Amino acid sequence: FLYVRTIVSLLVSVFTTRILLGTLGASDYGLYNVVGGSIAMLGFISTSMSGVIQRYLSHAEGSGDERRIQLIFNNALIVHYILAVVTIILLGTAALFFFNGVLNIPTGKETEAAIIYGCMMASTVFSITIVPYDAEINAHENMLFYSILGIIDVMLKLLIAIVILYRDNEKLVFYAILMAAESFLLRFYYTTILSETL
Repeated sequence: FLYVRTIVSLLVSVFTTRILLGTLGASDYGLYNVVGGSIAMLGFISTSMSGVIQRYLSHAEGSGDERRIQLIFNNALIVHYILAVVTIILLGTAALFFFNGVLNIPTGKETEAAIIYGCMMASTVFSITIVPYDAEINAHENMLFYSILGIIDVMLKLLIAIVILYRDNEKLVFYAILMAAESFLLRFYYTTILSETL
């Protein structure tokens, strides 16, 4: 299942990147990646935290203590909500430095860059708050479900790229907003569907 997920994700991502590069142009696509890259560096936090939570959940599941599993999961949720608030504060403060000489933003694109930054902040916060759910899936070793979620994620990104293709103006801003909405949609799916099934 994971091999299929990786292959599909790779193929779809290559196609999506080609569409976006042709639609947004090298300048706007580069701007999105420069602004987004400054936030994407925080991705290691989600990955490492997911591994830590998964370890504790797997140990609790091995002992069969349902109460302990629920306690670990609830504590992980609280920690990640606090981490999300801290992230908002840190990224909001970092924006003052990023937009005053650190990032090389073309003249006239400052407003678009600020909107992109805000959307990327929202996406990062959404991804932080779903880490406990992600760890729970891995602890259950439900790789089919995990693979389906990954494929849905890349398919939604491909759909966003196609929508941008037919947009006449403000493509970059619209793309950033849709990417934040996609992150919210995944978070909503995790919190509603998974909280009932796991």
